[in-house]
Amino acid sequence: MTETARIPAEMLDRLASDAFAVLNWARRMGMPKAVQIEETVKAFEVALGYRQPPDCEDGALKPGDNGEEVTALQSELSELGIGVTVNGAYDDETRVAVEQFQTALGMVPHGFATKLTRERLSECVRCNKTDH
Repeated sequence: MTETARIPAEMLDRLASDAFAVLNWARRMGMPKAVQIEETVKAFEVALGYRQPPDCEDGALKPGDNGEEVTALQSELSELGIGVTVNGAYDDETRVAVEQFQTALGMVPHGFATKLTRERLSECVRCNKTDH
């Protein structure tokens, strides 16, 4: 008999928190319950790497990316007081920081720095606030 792998408790907590954030967003958008569930499932698929966010075009920055664009993203997040190390590597810390920013603006927190996310981030840096 083989043992079944169990998801660590801290991972379950994170997934539950993410699901709650997506459901709250879907409710605020006035989506029907069936669509709320569908959007939550999509968010999990994105988080698990089975799909990209719906607005994730070719130019989106994502975990694993490196370079000047990532450094610029991290710098802008840092300017807004969102804790992130500016090192040019799109690591887990950067993904979480992007999710925090997306959540603060009522966006779906998928952690990919899409064109829309980066435009909103630049706007907020110019205005120096996260409730833009």
